[in-house]
Amino acid sequence: MVKMFLEDNKSFYQYDLRARDIISSFADKYFYPNLLRNHEVVIRSKDKAKHVKGVDLTIHNWWNRKSTRVCEKTSSHYINSELSNFAFEIGTGRNLGWFIREENETDVYSIIWVRADRARYPMTRYANNYFISFQEMDIEYMLACLIRKEALFSYLASAGLARQDLLDKANEMAAKKQERDNSYRGKYGFWFVYSKDLYESPVNLIIGKDVLSKLSVIDGVAHCYRFSTEKMERLDRLP
Repeated sequence: MVKMFLEDNKSFYQYDLRARDIISSFADKYFYPNLLRNHEVVIRSKDKAKHVKGVDLTIHNWWNRKSTRVCEKTSSHYINSELSNFAFEIGTGRNLGWFIREENETDVYSIIWVRADRARYPMTRYANNYFISFQEMDIEYMLACLIRKEALFSYLASAGLARQDLLDKANEMAAKKQERDNSYRGKYGFWFVYSKDLYESPVNLIIGKDVLSKLSVIDGVAHCYRFSTEKMERLDRLP
């Protein structure tokens, strides 16, 4: 009996990579170039080792010789989803998620949500499989938020959570098979979810868009955007 591709983890991953490549290509054309100031250039990393260390692209300022390392995270499984948050992977045990790896060299997270042709891909409440078949031509617009890693970890520290605390929380939830911890949600706008039914059974830190919008503010200016083939505009907050 031949397996359907959705039952094949390897094939599923290949479709996921394809979708991420489409999203990155769109951002490379219509988003990142519009962020550049004088003397700056953006270079996408082709080295797998850099990706592992959280560097998907780098913005170089050749005048002052400074660089900003950017980790791009896309919601490929949530195209046209009404979900109002983003997941930061903590992992469990030896399977550390990208968010808390010590070798992570990220300076800024670029978090992207996708809105595509709604005639082909109707809005859904949660995750979907639209990423399997969607094309770049289907993209209506994207939302993006740039957040400094330092700002994000400082916010978590204000809630009493350092890197090790996050890992301890994840391990505790996995050991207890606890699917959700909402104890920080009311005051801080984030919570934890243990997805025991997924292949890697990760524990994720879920942060609401309102909090992400606030954390994107640098010198009083929010760095959230909506961009399409026609224009890019800055947003005071994520919709």
